[in-house]
Amino acid sequence: LTLTENTPANWTNTSIVCGTDDGTFSVAVGQTVECTVTNVPDAGSITVKKTTVGGFGTFDYTLSNVGDPNRQVTTSQANNPKAGAPWSVTPGGTYTLDEVDQAAWAEGDFTCKAAGHQDITGDMPAITVGPGENWTCEITNSLRPKITIVKDANPADGTVFPFTGELGAFGLQDGQNK
Repeated sequence: LTLTENTPANWTNTSIVCGTDDGTFSVAVGQTVECTVTNVPDAGSITVKKTTVGGFGTFDYTLSNVGDPNRQVTTSQANNPKAGAPWSVTPGGTYTLDEVDQAAWAEGDFTCKAAGHQDITGDMPAITVGPGENWTCEITNSLRPKITIVKDANPADGTVFPFTGELGAFGLQDGQNK
């Protein structure tokens, strides 16, 4: 006799053991043979896909509950999405994704997608991965504008001119900039 399993998608059959054989066996009249069929879920994955507006750069990410939590994505052209190396994850686990903040960039929210699931959005999305599921989390960052204030006083007598506003409070003398 031969025993085979039509293994469902996203699962792997690791063994069929019947008595002492591996799927091919004999059964005598009145004999009982127990077969053990072992399956494991296929690993899933989570990938970051980065888009930058106004520039390009290298961005760091962390994923909870994995052995190697750190990944980087380097964009080389604005408005051109770039995918990083995926994390291989154990099905059934929940994983939280985070981007390391950079002062020069305004960070958007993640939008994470996988076939057959509702999108998950947020600053630090928690993703529960099923067998064989491949999640892609997209995020767009915009380069913050840079403002330089140059103080020009005539005559330059050492007077400090105070500034306030959304840039904070500071003072500048002739020839200084911020």
